[in-house]
Amino acid sequence: MPLASLSFFAATLITLAVFYTFSKLNQRYSLMRGRYYGLAYLLLSGLFVLLGLGTLLGEGEFLRYSVILASMMFLLASFYCIRAMVSGQRPEKTVLVATALLLVVYFILRLWLFPVAPYMQEGILILNAELPISMVLGLLMLLVWFPAGYLVASEITVKTKVPQLLYVLASVYLMSSLAGLIFVSTKSLLTLAISFGLLLLSFALVVYTNVLVLKMGE
Repeated sequence: MPLASLSFFAATLITLAVFYTFSKLNQRYSLMRGRYYGLAYLLLSGLFVLLGLGTLLGEGEFLRYSVILASMMFLLASFYCIRAMVSGQRPEKTVLVATALLLVVYFILRLWLFPVAPYMQEGILILNAELPISMVLGLLMLLVWFPAGYLVASEITVKTKVPQLLYVLASVYLMSSLAGLIFVSTKSLLTLAISFGLLLLSFALVVYTNVLVLKMGE
């Protein structure tokens, strides 16, 4: 089995654990933002399943369409992060409609103007995204995923009444955003391996911190 497939299936299990622990936190603390943020991680687990199957079952068109579908899952996950950011605010519906339209436009551009051309090298998946696509994905990481995570961290901090949690949780979410940014933008095998390893570590840290918060409430 290629290293990429093993890594993606491991990421599937960890992101499912993230979703599960967020579900438990939502039950205990009635989180508004955390509920949507957990759903974003559930969609990420679907993304990793698609990439795992794509890298396992071969290259060519099957891998290409796996990456296209994974891109859709990432866009949907980003949409739920935006829902977490605007949850409870007045212009929520307007923001969500505008976001949905932007995501549709992005997908159309990704499908026809910037064709997907991934390939495998030494068992590692190279997404081979063009610069405009890498920039868009990077902006989503930094302007959507990290702010959403910070707001969720703030919500958990308020609910648990432990101010120190904010810096710990925000640091973990920033780490995952930066690792994801590097992963989608680089073509270097070493950088890809390191960035994805950091991504897995950051997901595991999210699970760990969520479990700690749950134990604090017992």
